[in-house]
Amino acid sequence: MPDTLVRAIGAYANIRCIAAVTTDLVEEARARHDTYPTATVALGRALTGGILLGGLLQGEERINLQINGRGPLRSIVVDADAFGHVRGFVRHPHIQVPLREGKISVKEAIGAGTLQVLKIQANQKEPYRGIVPLVSGEIAKDLTSYLVNSEQIPSAVALGVYIEGNNRVTASGGFIVQALPGAQDKDISIVEENISALPPCSEMILNGMGPRDIIMQVMNGIMIKFLEEKEISFQCRCSKERVVRIMIALGAAEIRDILAKEGEAKALCEFCKRDYVVTGDELRQLLEDIES
Repeated sequence: MPDTLVRAIGAYANIRCIAAVTTDLVEEARARHDTYPTATVALGRALTGGILLGGLLQGEERINLQINGRGPLRSIVVDADAFGHVRGFVRHPHIQVPLREGKISVKEAIGAGTLQVLKIQANQKEPYRGIVPLVSGEIAKDLTSYLVNSEQIPSAVALGVYIEGNNRVTASGGFIVQALPGAQDKDISIVEENISALPPCSEMILNGMGPRDIIMQVMNGIMIKFLEEKEISFQCRCSKERVVRIMIALGAAEIRDILAKEGEAKALCEFCKRDYVVTGDELRQLLEDIES
């Protein structure tokens, strides 16, 4: 079953829930970045959070999460859009902290710090920017804090990543549930009770549950209308053309300097670890184009 995101809303349009299974895309991120288990879980939770927040967007909007902490991981950056695409990286992928009560402590790996959220729209010069202190470091509670304090939307976020002994990701996913204007107290109480009784997201996914099943558990007792189901994936926006545009922006003098010292230009995408090379001949052609 491919990674999938599902959106649903209560029959009276007062509670919405988005759930996703992200196992394959988190495993792809692990393989691309060669992350150790602690970094894998942290990055996987952040990628899942990004894809869920992306499910709240419309059109050409994008969302960017930047988790900056004082722990050994230092930072995590995630970029997602409204079409089910997400990419991301962790600053120090080869970090492993000791297990705490048999569990990976993402909180310890990230440490105290901040969560910054950028909402980027194609027709706006400046993105919307929200910054909140990390209240947990476990990422799900930090995203909940952002939604409640910066967007003023009562929310609950749950994220989970499960790794096998061979370090492969075998279950990953999560959900966001939000009380919209007009939500009844009784419906909110039902959802709160449901969430408190749920097993971890990774356990539900390991047991074969998909996004629809998770939503039905979260909103059990409330009439549900399913709105959308779509496949999601780890997908980067980098390209050779973007690298060439960067070269042009550097200007003729900088291109000459690169030719003299290196003979060609190399670039590595932080998000997907793809290498790009602009050859000497291509740089000389760029120089001709700029000077003409």
